[in-house]
Amino acid sequence: MDKPDTDLTEQDILSWFKAHPDQWQEMPELRALIENPKQIGKADGPTSLADFQLRRLRQENNKLQAQLQSLVAVAQTNEQLMRRLHRMILGWAATPSITEFVVQCRDQLGQEFGADAIYLHLDSIPKSLSAIEGIVECDQMALDWLDREQPKHAQCGRFTQSKLATLFPGSESEIESAAVIALEPDGWLAIGSADESKFQPDMGTLFLELLAETISHRLNRMGDES
Repeated sequence: MDKPDTDLTEQDILSWFKAHPDQWQEMPELRALIENPKQIGKADGPTSLADFQLRRLRQENNKLQAQLQSLVAVAQTNEQLMRRLHRMILGWAATPSITEFVVQCRDQLGQEFGADAIYLHLDSIPKSLSAIEGIVECDQMALDWLDREQPKHAQCGRFTQSKLATLFPGSESEIESAAVIALEPDGWLAIGSADESKFQPDMGTLFLELLAETISHRLNRMGDES
């Protein structure tokens, strides 16, 4: 009698798994082979399901440890930023005039955070600020590409030269990355850097949002000065 053909094709195996979708869960050796095939057939013999699960737990633990370290580093950086912002706000609160406030704000942002260009786009420019570099009249049509649907959310990253020209008129050639955030009720704060990696689209923006709120509050409170 001829011996029956028992060779299985890949399609036969796939069909069996489709017909028995839960069967392999009850077979530890088969499960270990499917989930961790690289460890099977090594010189030290097959890997048991318990060994495989232990290695997976260790890998997941290492991954969680790395994520925790990353979160701690971000938290430490944010704490340092908040402390620096707090110190700056205390200094700004003592400035007697809006002119001194704007000049001090611009200088400290440049020194403390490496900003290479700082521009305030204001709808209404106080007379005392009209001669200060970086204070420009807000051209809403030229800046209509900025998103005001979420006005308190900073827009960061690299912008085209035409957009940089509207944000930093006369200084756009020096800027590689920038952050822009709305001032209330109308206006924009633009901070530029010669470092292309300084401002990234996915960076945290809490510091920038608090900064914009502080500047908006001071500008609105001081009003126009003669």
